[in-house]
Amino acid sequence: APAMRTVIANRAKVFLKMGRDADAFRDFGAVIEADSLNVESRFFHGTIALYSGDLVTAEADFEVLKNVEPESTYTAQALSTLYSLTERNREAIPYFRRLIDTEPAAEYYAGLAGCQLALGQLGDAGTTIADGLKKYPDDAELYYYRARLNRNRYRLDEAHADASQAIKLGLSPAKAKALFK
Repeated sequence: APAMRTVIANRAKVFLKMGRDADAFRDFGAVIEADSLNVESRFFHGTIALYSGDLVTAEADFEVLKNVEPESTYTAQALSTLYSLTERNREAIPYFRRLIDTEPAAEYYAGLAGCQLALGQLGDAGTTIADGLKKYPDDAELYYYRARLNRNRYRLDEAHADASQAIKLGLSPAKAKALFK
């Protein structure tokens, strides 16, 4: 039933859960072909494209999200990820803030802190990290970003302590050690 968009979209989600990203990408593309304004399929299609290195497709899909549902969580997730991964940190910040306001999650605090650190906004990054650690005291990424912050502030003992804590919480030791090279 090639015209049954809901069925195809659901199959695409199953493919994603199975790790069959190429099949999911194809199915989400089929839904978009039938309904070019399908927000959910645009989100998943663009996200798969982004992580596959196809920035042209990701940008096109996310531009539709931005125009069709500018205030949706899908749009904020898509654009915060796109902009932060492509080092457009200033553009990512409002989307991370919106995500934190609507559904605060550790990864949004970490993403926002990463953008702020990249822009040299150390005070803002410190506040973001502190707020995130209050809610998620066992998040490895937040400790990693606090280690980066402390390193940037030349508080090396504190940076090493935070990096060690991040490793204990599951951060890759190589990623933590790279902070001090």
